[in-house]
Order: sequence, then structure tokens, then C-alpha cells
Amino acid sequence: MVKKTKKETVSKATSVAVETPKKKMSVSRILLTGVMLVVTTVIWYEVGAVLFGFTKPASKTPAKPVYSEETVVAEINGQLIKLKDVRAFVKDIPQLADVPFELVYPQVLDNMINTRVLVSGAELSGTSKDKEVKKALKMAREQILSQAYLTKQLEKGMTPEALKALYMEEMKNYERQEEIRARHILVDSKKEAQGILIQLKSGANFATLANEKSKDKHANGGDLGYFTENMMIPEFGKAVFAMQKGQLSGPIKTPYGWHIVLVEDKRLAEPPAFEEVQDALKQVYAERNMQNVLQAEREKAKVKVYKPSL
Repeated sequence: MVKKTKKETVSKATSVAVETPKKKMSVSRILLTGVMLVVTTVIWYEVGAVLFGFTKPASKTPAKPVYSEETVVAEINGQLIKLKDVRAFVKDIPQLADVPFELVYPQVLDNMINTRVLVSGAELSGTSKDKEVKKALKMAREQILSQAYLTKQLEKGMTPEALKALYMEEMKNYERQEEIRARHILVDSKKEAQGILIQLKSGANFATLANEKSKDKHANGGDLGYFTENMMIPEFGKAVFAMQKGQLSGPIKTPYGWHIVLVEDKRLAEPPAFEEVQDALKQVYAERNMQNVLQAEREKAKVKVYKPSL
């Protein structure tokens, strides 16, 4: 938890009394006096900034330009690459799904430019007419078309009803794991953990003490929620799952420090909801029905296989 810094506000009222001289001042003296007042004001402003934490008004930074998806980001021999093209390219790479677009944008755009440049060079040089290249392009075309058609045929039978039926079938064999709800207090030393244990055994409230003493500020009152043993590091999971409901542990050492744990509940985990595993079910459905689709297509095509003499 990051402690919020209290803002210190310093206000200072300054009044300057200027006594009007009885004699008329010369123009040069008036100018000199004005300059001195400006200089003095600047000096005191700088001194005030150092002593009292005054800050100069921040200069306005220009607003970042807003780009649309149709914005052209590169042009190669008259061929345009738009921002939406770069986004689409990134979207098709699963490994980049969790990476901020701004981080990969320069490298992806550079790669797209290199590809376009090389394709353009290949076409101008006649490389696309090369026998081996044409063969490879033909094979690539066949692979892309066959995969696209197979996916389309599988999706026809992948109805919500079919997926829910598969879900019910899978849940019959679902092994419900034991899970625990617990609170913990994490400290740096065993001695500190033992001191906290004494306070708890003397009647101190666990949640209150966790908020005061624990290094883990992400858990409110030390609450870890429900978890299975394999969700925790071995040292912690093994020790906690050997405890009983309502039991208070002794100091448990892990790479993070020393823990005092209170087990609040034990239960068997509920099966995952249909919505949580829907994507995984689609994968299972595709794997199970792929051979059926292939067999149906082979029958439609009237395939004949000849055995050559090898």
C-alpha cells in the first residue's frame, strides 16, 4: 500500500508600501526603480520556491495528436499501410495479446515495411515466377484454404446447445479439489512472527493486526480468499492444507518471509461455470469432431486410393 503524501500548502501575503517622494523623480530614476522592483520580485519568488515549496506554473505541453484507424503510417511504392493494418497484424499474433500496442508498434510496422519492400522487389525481379517459388505458393494456398474450410465446417456444428451438452459430459468427470479460505500476516523475521502469534493467542483481532503489521497490503485484513493447494507456493500450500478449519498456524517460512495463517473455511471447489470454460470447450469440440468432418468431406469427394508398387 502506498501512503498518500499530505499536500503542504503555504500561503503568504506580501504587501509593499511605496512612499511617494515629495520631489519629482526623473524619468531615468523611475525606470531604474521599476527594474529594481521586477528584479527584487523575481529574487524573492525564487527564494520562496526554495524555502516554502512554491512551484512555478508548469508550461502547457502540447496535446498529443489524435490518430484514426484510417491514418496512413507508411507508404511503399504507392501501397499504403494504415494504422488499422498494423493493429490487425498484431491481433493475429497470440504472443502479443497481452503486450501494450504502443510497445510493439514500431517493430511491427518496421517488419511490415520490410515485408512489403521485399515482396515488391520479388515481383519486379520476376522471383514470383520461379518454379520453386510457385510450388511453395501453391502449397501455402492449399494449406490456408483447407484450414479455413475445416474451421468453417466445424463451426457449423459448434452450436451453444452442442457446447452445453459437451460441458455437462465433461463435468461428470470433474474432480472437485479441496480449497481453503484463509487469512495471513506476512513479516520479515521469525521473531516478529512469534510476537504476533502471542498477541493473537491473547485475543488480538487477526484482520486488525494484519492491516497493521503485514507486508502484504493487497489483502484486506490478510484475506486470501479461497484457493487450492496448487495455487500457492509449495512451502505455503503444504503447511496450510495440513491445518484444520479454525486453526492458527505457527510461523511458516517462504521465500517472501514468515507467515502466520488462520484457516477460516474448508470446502470442495465448485465446478467452473460454463462461461468460464466456453473457449476451452470449443477447442475440445473441434478436436473430437475434426475426424468426422474430414471423413464426410472425403466421402463427398469420392476419394480413391491406389497402391503403387514401391
